[in-house]
Amino acid sequence: MQQSLGSSTREAHIRHAIESFRRQGQHAKADELEDSVTPAVPDPPPETEHIWEIFLEITSSRRFSDGGPTTSISQELDLWQSLYSIQFLPWELRALRMLDGIWCSWILKQSSKSKS
Repeated sequence: MQQSLGSSTREAHIRHAIESFRRQGQHAKADELEDSVTPAVPDPPPETEHIWEIFLEITSSRRFSDGGPTTSISQELDLWQSLYSIQFLPWELRALRMLDGIWCSWILKQSSKSKS
C-alpha cells in the first residue's frame, strides 16, 4: 500500500531513486520502492539539506553495473568540488560518504532481492 510522501527533500530523494530505477529498466524495483514508502522517517534538519541535494545530484549521474555503482563516491566528490570550485568541510565529506554507504548497501540489497 502506497502512503503519501508529502513535500520534502526526502520525497525528492525517493522520487529520484524511483526515476533512476525506471531509467535503468528496473521497473519492479521502482514499483517496490513506491509501495514501501513510509513517511515515519523524519526529514533531515534544514541546515543539512544541502548535503541531500548534493548527494542526489551526484547519485543521479552515477552509472550502475551488477547492482552497484561503477565509480566511487570519492571520485564523484572530487569531480563535483572541481566543477563547482568549492571545498567540502570535513563533516560534509563524512556525511556524504555515510549516505553513499547506506545508499549502496540498499541498492545491493534490492539487487539481490530481485535476483532471488
